[in-house]
Amino acid sequence: MAEASNKTAADPAPQKSPKSAKVGKSGGVDPKVIKETQEHTKTIIAKTAHEGTEFAYSSTPENAPALNQESRMYPAFEETLIQVVEGDTFDIAIEVTNGTYKAKTEDFMPVCVLNHANAFGAGGSWKTGATAQEEQLFYRSTLCGSLREKFYPMKELECLYSPHVIIFRENSAAGFKFLENIETPEKLPVVSVISMAAQRGPKTVKNKEGQREYADDDARGMMYNKMKQILRTAAHNNHRRLVLGALGCGVFGHPEEEVADLWKEALTEDGEFDGWFEQVILAIFDKDKAKKNLRTFERMFAETEESPLDVD
Repeated sequence: MAEASNKTAADPAPQKSPKSAKVGKSGGVDPKVIKETQEHTKTIIAKTAHEGTEFAYSSTPENAPALNQESRMYPAFEETLIQVVEGDTFDIAIEVTNGTYKAKTEDFMPVCVLNHANAFGAGGSWKTGATAQEEQLFYRSTLCGSLREKFYPMKELECLYSPHVIIFRENSAAGFKFLENIETPEKLPVVSVISMAAQRGPKTVKNKEGQREYADDDARGMMYNKMKQILRTAAHNNHRRLVLGALGCGVFGHPEEEVADLWKEALTEDGEFDGWFEQVILAIFDKDKAKKNLRTFERMFAETEESPLDVD
């Protein structure tokens, strides 16, 4: 069965750092952060290349097809715990790794997180100091070292899988401070990353309740197929713990009600993904005071909590 709950991530424990970087006065990220990230990524990858830190591959419906519960890879979990959590993607992934959101089984694979990617270039506008979700991941980790120019532009149903991404900075609220083990990469947090791009600026209309929805079925169907490709890629790579998010609900302009509903449909109603994941966290980081995305996801998945679905 699938269970859902809404939680707020605890503030991460403060960590010591040899030095820190500041956010620029203009609201963008200080160029120093960008330069240091590039330099440290090269250094860390040079020490850890044997672990696959500079590796990524393109995942498509051809090499990551629909899942089969008859497969010997099928873990057959009796339930999937789905949680809506307010917080940063990497922060929550680190907390999952450290046992804050403890899974019932031992999982030796890194937590797999979703990067809300730009289809036309790695990191979106990270080199000019932008602060959207993908850019935040780039400032804090070696992700830029695995996503190479050859992968772009990405096709509609293509995502990029980076199996071994090392996190070496704290979040923007902490000034992108270096983690205390910056000189010993083997002690730093590791995640796997799936980079998927939502379509830009889909046409939307308002329904009778005043909520935005996709203007046509094609855009909705494409988003749903993108979500399924994300989940298939994670499952084919033996991931059991995922940190997903409000894909496309920022500057790309997707309607949050629809995106939340599509994640719910894929995770709890479609049937293909039943039993493949033990834990799925939807990490929602809202900059606006109304926290529209967070409240929408909480409401959508609260309904699932009241009526969990059995795995066939």
